[in-house]
This record gives sequence, C-alpha cells and structure tokens, in this order.
Amino acid sequence: MNIKIQLFCFIISFIYGFLIDRLMNWHIKKLGKENLIIKVIICILLTYIIVISYVDIIYFINNGNFHIYFILLIIIGVIVSKNFKRFVKLRVKNRK
Repeated sequence: MNIKIQLFCFIISFIYGFLIDRLMNWHIKKLGKENLIIKVIICILLTYIIVISYVDIIYFINNGNFHIYFILLIIIGVIVSKNFKRFVKLRVKNRK
C-alpha cells in the first residue's frame, strides 16, 4: 500500500472514530425518554450502518486492504472525542 493512501486511511479512521462518538451521543440524547428496548434496537442499527459505511469507505480508498491499526485509530478518535467534549465543557464553565 502506498504511504499516501495509508496516511489518508489513518486520517479517515481517526475522523471516523470522532464521528462515531458524536453520533452515538447525539442519538442517545435524542432517545432519552424512550423505552430501553427501542434504544438498544436503534443503537444496534446505527452501529451496523456505521460499520458498513466504514468498510465501504476503506474499500473505496484502498481496495479493501484493512489493517488492525485502523481500528486502533478509530478507538483513539473516540477517546479524543470524549476528552474534547470534557475540555469544551470546562472552558465554557470557566468563562461564566
């Protein structure tokens, strides 16, 4: 795999992890007072759509060459997203 393609996949995986966290939090917030079964079903469907779209993106970028460190970058993207949310909340709280 070309180094440019690999770096592009790194960036896409990181951004995708960031978006996964944001989408899951948004859906959970919107489904706040719904039944637990409905929440679980919608979260499973959302996860399915996210996984299928990620596989399609990776297949489009580098013909489906999938490496384990792409998953690690998704996990790092989710962690950074959670820390970014905390950082923003602290900054907003300190300004008031």
